[in-house]
Amino acid sequence: HNQFPTIQAGDVQAVKNICNSIESIQGVSEIWDSTCLRVDGFLSDQVTRKIRSGDDLILAGSTIEKLMPILNPENFPKTNASFENIISAGVKQKKAKEDNS
Repeated sequence: HNQFPTIQAGDVQAVKNICNSIESIQGVSEIWDSTCLRVDGFLSDQVTRKIRSGDDLILAGSTIEKLMPILNPENFPKTNASFENIISAGVKQKKAKEDNS
């Protein structure tokens, strides 16, 4: 998870890759499973920060929507909720843009 600082703002694919790496260690042992649960809050925070700091929330939201489910919602409920929030924020922004034009 110390790869987050190297990710460009708004880079959904890089965020997804880290999520996949973290998820791939699940099920290896019970120790990893409990670690993954503890990581959920941190991961949720990092995902939100990285993606929302990009310059195109509409694109980020629609990209995430296509990739969902990125993480198992049962194992990573907070991170999953963050992805859902980004999707709906992108939808709202797109609608606002269309209403203004």
